[in-house]
Amino acid sequence: PQHVIGYAQAGMTTRYIEETIDGMHRTMLWTTLLAVLFAVLITSVMVRISIRPINELVAATGRVAGGDYDVKVTTPVRNDEVGDLAASFNKMTADLKVSRTALGEKKLLEDLVDELKKTQQQLVQAGKMAAIGQLAAGVAHEINNPLAGMKGYAQLASEHIRARQQTGI
Repeated sequence: PQHVIGYAQAGMTTRYIEETIDGMHRTMLWTTLLAVLFAVLITSVMVRISIRPINELVAATGRVAGGDYDVKVTTPVRNDEVGDLAASFNKMTADLKVSRTALGEKKLLEDLVDELKKTQQQLVQAGKMAAIGQLAAGVAHEINNPLAGMKGYAQLASEHIRARQQTGI
């Protein structure tokens, strides 16, 4: 059996440990807050940089919709989807410009063909009128010749009748 001769008590306050833990919590909180703010700032800048070419494409699309086919998207050379989209957009506007020019030329040719058709119809109508005029002149001439002969014989007969009346025969 052992005997207890006395006992010793060692005491330590936990205040130092609690203050250290509180300090670590504050440090972690501020570090986390600064990290989040820094991440938001970097993300915001990156989004703006990434969206700028897309906004330029949107603005260019609006100009093309308004009829401006000389629009070129001037994004820096990029080897990503946005760069491919910008290159495709530029090719599309160039093709649209060529198509619109060809369409305008086709419309001009169609207008000229229509005008030529109208002129041809007018010439055909004028030819018909000339033919009718010639026919009328020919008929009048054919009718006039026998009438002239009849008139001549009628005058001759009239003179002959007058001469007989004057001579009393």
